[in-house]
Amino acid sequence: MISLSHKEFEKTIVKGGEFEVYTQEQFDRYINANLDLLKKGEFDTLSDIEKSEYEALKEEIKGFGQIEVVSPSKESDFRIEKAIMYVRPAQVEWDEHELIKSEDGTEIMKARGGRYTDTPTNRKLGRVGQRYGKEKKEPSKTQGKTLFEDNKNTFKVTGLRDGKREEINSKPLTKEDAKEMMEDAKRSGLYSDIRLG
Repeated sequence: MISLSHKEFEKTIVKGGEFEVYTQEQFDRYINANLDLLKKGEFDTLSDIEKSEYEALKEEIKGFGQIEVVSPSKESDFRIEKAIMYVRPAQVEWDEHELIKSEDGTEIMKARGGRYTDTPTNRKLGRVGQRYGKEKKEPSKTQGKTLFEDNKNTFKVTGLRDGKREEINSKPLTKEDAKEMMEDAKRSGLYSDIRLG
């Protein structure tokens, strides 16, 4: 396993934006969100669709590498703290996106779609260049009003993160887009108890 100081890790891995970086907790949530499929794949007969999902999931997991990040303890000058980070090449080149701040002040990139990049995992799964998510669409106009001006036609997606319910989408969504966002949120493993409202 590679070991880097926090400063080196930030400079070489995080700042370049060429890698996806997950904490141990985030990686564990991702595994737990997919645990049923992983267990079923090891011990049960899978349908063709489940086999495809299982093989893709295994390749996704294999694509991660571990990096030990070492930093000085905040409590003492004579102690160090170690954290395991899970890193892989960025799998998707995102379309236009926005940065939002989470409750802990961390910037989170939100985008609705993009294209799979040329990485070993994507090559093996045969999806290089394919669309991920949906292309950005302008809301349709109905009788001089946009779709989103009528609250009956808009939806939001919420989920539990670190024990707190939060809205996952930052803008009103159509029901179809909200359902897709729910699926993306489930696959990410970052949220539990995901709801459509």
